[in-house]
Amino acid sequence: MNPYIILICVIAFNALGNFLTKVGANKIGKVDGFIPLLFRVARSPFIISAVICFALNFTLYAMVLNRLHLSTVYPIMLGLSYVIIILLSLLFLKETITLVQVIGMSLILAGVLLIVK
Repeated sequence: MNPYIILICVIAFNALGNFLTKVGANKIGKVDGFIPLLFRVARSPFIISAVICFALNFTLYAMVLNRLHLSTVYPIMLGLSYVIIILLSLLFLKETITLVQVIGMSLILAGVLLIVK
């Protein structure tokens, strides 16, 4: 399988895992104490889905690292995940994006393009 297709899956699972963690945390709400929080997290379908996404991310990430350089894969994964997470937050969580974030996303995308070249 093409390692770049796998990398796209890695990026998607990473971004989705982070997004689902945020949604799950919002649904759980504020909980005092680690043990009560642990029980609430363990019963959250969003958090469980996030853990599955992270497990898939980790497995596919290891597969990609078998085929491509870490110095290429890691910055691409983090940079594009960051951009996707900001867009998901804007669209589904109704978070605001500042001009500084837009400039930062542009610089990240430019950096990813330079790494890919």
